[in-house]
Amino acid sequence: RQREAGHAGVGVLLAQANAARTAHRLEGAPDAALPLYARVLALQPDRVEALEGRDDSLSDVLQRARVALQRGDLPEAARLVAVARQYDPGHSDLPDAEARLSTAIERLRGTAEQDLRRDRLDRAAEGFQSLLRIDAQDDAARRGMDSVSEGWARRAERLAADFRFKEAEVALAR
Repeated sequence: RQREAGHAGVGVLLAQANAARTAHRLEGAPDAALPLYARVLALQPDRVEALEGRDDSLSDVLQRARVALQRGDLPEAARLVAVARQYDPGHSDLPDAEARLSTAIERLRGTAEQDLRRDRLDRAAEGFQSLLRIDAQDDAARRGMDSVSEGWARRAERLAADFRFKEAEVALAR
């Protein structure tokens, strides 16, 4: 590892990581701060500057996740929490961020289900689609979308029975 570190130019990687962090380019590209810190730590796991830089970068990422939660952008908040978990699953701010995200997801799920029960199909669909953007494998959200589709089909049936064929076609298309 020492030989690899010498060839890899750990000092250069660390400087690039620090510059990326200063420029608020924390994740999403190979030359962003977190991937560069990860490369440094793969070569020198005890490098204090890299550990501190990664910790500060992850705190910033989790702060961005909190802001995304506050503005209601759950898919972005979930993505940012996943980024933090990927780079340091033991980060001190991660449990709080995961708890806030989980609470917001359950609140969204409850709102979508309530909208479905009240036949507010557009709003229910938006809620379930947001849940699926967070987790494409969310079976409850998939079932919710199926129920929304069934609701539109029932609405189309009722409209067609009242000879409101244009509106029935629109409902069926939904």
